[in-house]
Amino acid sequence: MKESKLIRIIRRFDKTEQKAFDKFIRSPFFYEGRRAEEMVLLFRLIIKAAPDYPANKLDREYLYRKLYPGKPSVKGKLEKLASELTKLAQNFIAVQYSDEFNDPDLRMLTQAKFFREKGMEQQFQKNINQIEQSLANKLVQDKTFFYHKYLL
Repeated sequence: MKESKLIRIIRRFDKTEQKAFDKFIRSPFFYEGRRAEEMVLLFRLIIKAAPDYPANKLDREYLYRKLYPGKPSVKGKLEKLASELTKLAQNFIAVQYSDEFNDPDLRMLTQAKFFREKGMEQQFQKNINQIEQSLANKLVQDKTFFYHKYLL
């Protein structure tokens, strides 16, 4: 597993991202699967191998014994778990690096879209007014400024 996509992604997480990802995978909002505890344990086993990530600590048999002590090996079980954890890691990256997550104006535009689609006209208009005010107060009219104007 040392060269798997999952390991390559997790190796790039800094300490803050590791902690955030640990919370992310424990959150039922992001993952409601019945294997949540196994995923958390797999992630923590991988992190324990940091910073060198030696092959013996990421060996399939070693990880399986740690995840399922005393149980016979089931072909594909660890791989399926790793695949699910990889998808969660990719979702985590999308959330962490999302413009809406980091940009208050874009977040308000996204909320405005929700309000309009749900027929919440008063809240929609309030958000639009706040965005227009925010854009009017911008000192720098860069590409982000014009992108937000375009989205309005």
